[in-house]
Amino acid sequence: MAHKAEVLMDITSANSIMTIQADPIIPSPVQLQNFATDQIATTDEMVIAEARMGPDGGLAMGYTPQPVAFTLMLEANSPSQQTLFDLSGAIRANRRIYDVTITLDCPSLKKRYIFERGGLISSSVMPNPKKVHDPTSWKFQFATVREETIS
Repeated sequence: MAHKAEVLMDITSANSIMTIQADPIIPSPVQLQNFATDQIATTDEMVIAEARMGPDGGLAMGYTPQPVAFTLMLEANSPSQQTLFDLSGAIRANRRIYDVTITLDCPSLKKRYIFERGGLISSSVMPNPKKVHDPTSWKFQFATVREETIS
């Protein structure tokens, strides 16, 4: 049996799994492959309240709903890029937004993050050519994110 401290030290992302679905363009979840080497995904901090202070020093605060910003990055040679280029192309061609769900399983953390009721808001045009081609970035906004425990 592993020592408790050894178990707590495991924070690898190497075994993470991400899927995307955007009906009807991506009608069932597709597993994304070949993430960017240094960054699989990022989320922005979420502002959850607005605070104002009057000239008399009184503080007023209130909850304000905000979208959840989510960016995923794929290496230039990722076969999954085509799925996202197809989604981006469909948005531009049809001039409409498609409802996207992204699920990220992080087994080392025993967590699943489910991003729901969202859409693609910006995308790479191509992997930028440098000494080696840059990863592509895909930015989404979601109405909700849920966290579940996985085993």
